[in-house]
This record gives sequence, structure tokens and C-alpha cells, in this order.
Amino acid sequence: MDEKTVDLNKIEDLLKEQNRVQTTEIKNQIQEIKNLLENQQKTELASIKSDNIELKHSNDKLETDLKNKSEECNNLKKQIEAQNLNYNFKIQQLEQQKSEKDNEIQQLKQKKSDFLSELNSLNQKNNDQESTIKKLQQQNDDFSRKNESLNHLISEYQGKYDIYEQPYSVYIDLPDNIKQRLINIFGKDNYDFNAALYKWNSIEGLWDYTQRRIIEEDEKQKIINELVELFNLVFDAYRTFDKEKKYEPIKPNIGEKFDSDKHSIKGTKTDGLVDEVLLEGIFDSKLKKVIFKAFVKVK
Repeated sequence: MDEKTVDLNKIEDLLKEQNRVQTTEIKNQIQEIKNLLENQQKTELASIKSDNIELKHSNDKLETDLKNKSEECNNLKKQIEAQNLNYNFKIQQLEQQKSEKDNEIQQLKQKKSDFLSELNSLNQKNNDQESTIKKLQQQNDDFSRKNESLNHLISEYQGKYDIYEQPYSVYIDLPDNIKQRLINIFGKDNYDFNAALYKWNSIEGLWDYTQRRIIEEDEKQKIINELVELFNLVFDAYRTFDKEKKYEPIKPNIGEKFDSDKHSIKGTKTDGLVDEVLLEGIFDSKLKKVIFKAFVKVK
């Protein structure tokens, strides 16, 4: 046997061995695939069985619920039937009551008709009297309106008269020497005095003059009191005519703490509590400004 023959035999043996090995591997792979398929089928089968069990349980529950609901429906149906019977009975009762009330209403209507007939008869008799009463009432209303208008005129005149008369009566009672000093403010007669009540210069002049008399104490206390009263009345009259309501009096309270922005003190003291208001001050409410400080004594 030569070398070539020996080599061929070896190659053939190798090929056989290789084929055997591959065949074994393929068999093993096939077996693994079979095993995988069997396991997958078993798993799916178990899942299907589980789903079937759950479906059965759900179906059983639904059947039970359906049975319960059916029983509830039957019970409700019986209740509704019982209520319908009760309602029908009540409806019959109400219809009976309605019929009775209708009869009563018919009787009342008849009584009302009779009453209205009688009332019409009485109204007819009273027509003449009502006509007379209306005429008398009209005359009375006319008289009341005229009387009211007259009272209003009297009241208006009295108010205006008081505004002029009160300050003038105080002024006219002042001593002649005082009136002579005030002549440049209030003029010589009643007409000039009334005209001065409309002027701001009159307020300023009278306030300055009165404060000087208080400070200098050159007049009797009675005259000073009359000057203070005159200023208050004149200032009130001016404020009545002032449409803007611009000025307000500064009236300190007794016992109030001294306020240097609004008060000035007579004497040597510089602080304390208000003991007496000698002359009211004036505040400009539009400008928010003190025009004249209130003149006070403190303690």
C-alpha cells in the first residue's frame, strides 16, 4: 500500500468523524428545540387553564350579582306597586276634598255677589257725600299749602333777620368810643354794618382789635366780653354766607394740652393746660392753615 492510499483513508476517517460529530450536534439542537416547544406549550396551557378558572369565577360572580339584582328589582317593583295603591287612595281623597272645597267656594262667591250688590247700593248713597268731602279737602289742601308757604317765608325771614340783628344789637350797645374805633370796619349805619358781614376784611379787623383789647386790658371786662361775643356772631354770620365753607373756628377745650400750632398764650407762661379761652381762632380748611391762633390762658 502506498502513501497516497494511506492519506486518503485518513481523510475519509476524518470526514466520517466530522460528520458524526455534526450529526450529534444537530440531534442535540433538535432535542433542545423540542424541549423548548414542550415547555412553552406547557406554560401556555397552564396560563389558559388559569384564565379559564378566572373566567369561571367571574361568570359565577356575575350570575350571583344578576340573581341579586333581579331580586332587588322584584322588591322595588312590589314597593312601587304598593306606593301606587297608596297614591291612588290619596288622590281619591284629595279629589273628594277638592269637590267639597269647590262647593264652599261657590257658596262664598254667591255671598260675595250679594255683598257687592249691597256695597254698590251703599256706595251710590255715599257718592254725594264723597263729592262734598273732596271739595272740602281740596279747599283745605289749598289753605295748607298757602299756610306752609307763609310759614316758610316767615321762617326764612326770621333766620335772615336774626343773622343781621343779633350781631348788630351787640354792636349798637357798645360804648361810643369803641364804635368810633370800629367805624372803619362796620361803617356808620345799619346798612354799612350788614354789608360788612360779607367781607373777610371785617373778620380780620375785628379779631385783631379784640385781641389787642384783651392783651392791653385797657377796657372793662364787660366790654371785652361784648367784643368777643360780637366777633363770634359776626364770624358765624360770615360762615353762613360763605358758600365754600372755607373757614372754621378753633375752639380749644378746657383742660386740653396747649398746642403752639393752634394756640397762643396770654401772659408769661409757655406751656400748660388750657384754663380759659379768651378768643377763638380761625382755621382755613381749604389751605389746611391756621389763620388766627386761639388766644388762651393756661395753668
